[in-house]
Amino acid sequence: ISGRGAKGGLAKAVLIFTTSFKVDDAIPNSTKADLEVVVEGPEEGQPKVNIMGGERGTFHVGFTPALPGQYWVDFIFKGVLANEPFLLPIKDMFNKIPNIPYTGKLANRPSGSISAINSSATVASMSRSSTSTARIREDEEKRAREEEERKRREEEERKRREEEERKRREEEERRMREEEEMRLREEEEMMRRIEEEERFMREEEERRQREEEERIMREEEERRQREEEEERRQREEAERKAREEAEREEAMRKARESDVGQKKRVEEERKAAIERKKAELAAKRKEEERKKEEERKKEEERKK
Repeated sequence: ISGRGAKGGLAKAVLIFTTSFKVDDAIPNSTKADLEVVVEGPEEGQPKVNIMGGERGTFHVGFTPALPGQYWVDFIFKGVLANEPFLLPIKDMFNKIPNIPYTGKLANRPSGSISAINSSATVASMSRSSTSTARIREDEEKRAREEEERKRREEEERKRREEEERKRREEEERRMREEEEMRLREEEEMMRRIEEEERFMREEEERRQREEEERIMREEEERRQREEEEERRQREEAERKAREEAEREEAMRKARESDVGQKKRVEEERKAAIERKKAELAAKRKEEERKKEEERKKEEERKK
């Protein structure tokens, strides 16, 4: 893992880091759904984890540690648990980190429950009296009044249940809107922090490249100065030797000119000296041309 959050952080602050996966030393094709992150720490249960990215095995992971302590992060990539967990130390306001041992237990997922409500209704039955028509009519009116009362109560109960259901739906919609707004805010915060992290990494990389280029330029300048100094020293040495050789030849020439019988030998020696000097100058020119050719090849290789 890498990024600012890879070394931990502070409690109640958003922690973001980047993790990359390779399968058999190759970059896999992946999506966000291929990664599951399990976090163990001092909290009860697992904190809410946001996962972004996923292309080419690279994910951005973020969560907010509620308490200080050691948080252990397990990665499950495409159903396979990573070899070892990663430790993220979370400090409190006094820069202390409580020790939380690693247990290796994955977070439990709550399972849904289904409840059924059974309702029963009672039906009252009445028998007709055959005593008189008036009694029958009274009974029928009484039953009609009871039926109307029952229907009224049922209508009131139905309206009450509808009102409760409406309030429950409104409360559920409000809660869902709040959760969605919170999720959007967390994703926006996470994206902002990811952009800051990427910008920070790009700036660091550019700074390292600039420093490397400056170092190479300094080394190149120092090498060029050393070569110029070496060439200047060689030229001075060659000029000094040439002057000494000319002085020696001049002395020999003057000494030999005093002896008439040695003029021929003096002339031959002078010619030989001239030939040696020409050979040395030719060898020097070849050496300078060879150095210039090597310098030109090195410059071309450096530009490539």
